[in-house]
Amino acid sequence: MENRAQSVGRTSAKRLSLFIGVFIVAAIAFWFAASVDEPSSHEPGVIVFHHMQRSESTEQRAQGFIDAIKREFPAVSILSSDQYLGPAQASAVNHTRLVLDKFGEAITGIFCVNEPNAVGCLQTLENTSRAGVIPFVGFDSTAAMLEALKQGKMAGIVVQDPIQIGYQTVNTALAHLRGESVKKRVITPHRLVTAENFESEELQTILYPERFSGAQFGPNEAAFTIGVVSKGLTHEYWQSVRAGAERAAREAGDTLIRFEAPVFEDDVEGQKQVVRKLIEDNVSAICLSPIDSVELVDVVAECNHADVPVVIFDSGLDLDEVSAAEANIVSYVATDNYEAGATAAKRLVEALAESSR
Repeated sequence: MENRAQSVGRTSAKRLSLFIGVFIVAAIAFWFAASVDEPSSHEPGVIVFHHMQRSESTEQRAQGFIDAIKREFPAVSILSSDQYLGPAQASAVNHTRLVLDKFGEAITGIFCVNEPNAVGCLQTLENTSRAGVIPFVGFDSTAAMLEALKQGKMAGIVVQDPIQIGYQTVNTALAHLRGESVKKRVITPHRLVTAENFESEELQTILYPERFSGAQFGPNEAAFTIGVVSKGLTHEYWQSVRAGAERAAREAGDTLIRFEAPVFEDDVEGQKQVVRKLIEDNVSAICLSPIDSVELVDVVAECNHADVPVVIFDSGLDLDEVSAAEANIVSYVATDNYEAGATAAKRLVEALAESSR
C-alpha cells in the first residue's frame, strides 16, 4: 500500500510535468506569434516563390530573377527566396497565406515562377484584399491571370509559347529519326505582358494559344510513334503543348503522338513508369519534360540502352548527372528560362517604382 510520502511525491511530479508542458506550449506560442504577428521585424523586400526543388525550368527562372535583382537593382532587397509553393494551385494558396501572415507589410513585391503557383498566389492575394496592393509578376498565363492584369491586380506576366514548345519538340525528334542533323539546344521565345500591351495583335496567339481539342491525329499507317511525356495533363499550359505536338504530327502525316503523364506533377516514380511503358511498347522516340532534374536521368539512360532516342523539352536535366550516367540526349527544347526570370525581375522593379509614386 502506498504511504503518504510516496503519494505526495507522485502528485508533485505530475504537477511539475504539467508545469513544464504548459511552459513549453507557451514558449512555442510566443515564438510563433513573434514570427508571424510582428512583420515589422523584417526588412522590406520582394518574395520569390519557387515551384518544386529540382524542377529545372522553374529553378532557372527563380535564379535569373534573383541574379538580375542583385546585379542590376542592388537597392531592391530580396526578403525571402526559399519559399516553395508545391505542384498544385491548392498548395500554393495555403503556403502563400502562411508567408503573407509571416512577413506582412514587409513584402514589397512577389514573383511566382509558373502557372499553378501564380494562380494560387493571386487567389490568396484577392482573399486577403492585397491584390493590386502588392506588385505581383507571374509566369505563364490563364484567363484568370489576364483578367487580374486588366484590373491592375498583377503588374506583369512573362509568357512562353507552349504551342511552339510542343511543335518544335516533335519536329526535332522527327528530324533526328530521319537522319537529319539537329541543334542540341532549341530556344523558344518568351514575352512580357503588361496592362499596356496585352491587347496588341502580336501577343494574341501566345496569350490565347490553341488547346488540345481531344481529336488525336491518327495516320493510316504510322511510320513513327513518338511518346511525349509531360509533367501533367490538367494545366492549360500542357494542353497547349499537346496541341503543338499534334500539329507537328498532322503536318508530318506519318506520325502518331502518345501524349502521356503521371496523375500528379510531383509523382517522379509515376513519370518513370510512363517512360518505361513507352520503351516496352517500342515507340520510335521519347520526348520528356522531367519532373526532377536528377531523378529522371536514370530512365533516359534506360531509353539509350533500348535504342530509343530522347528529346528533353520544357525543363532540363542536371548535366553533371547526365554525364555521370553516360546518358545521351538528342536535344533540349525550351524557353531560355534564366533570361525569362530576369525579364520578370525588371518588370517587378518597374512596378515597385510605379507603386511608390
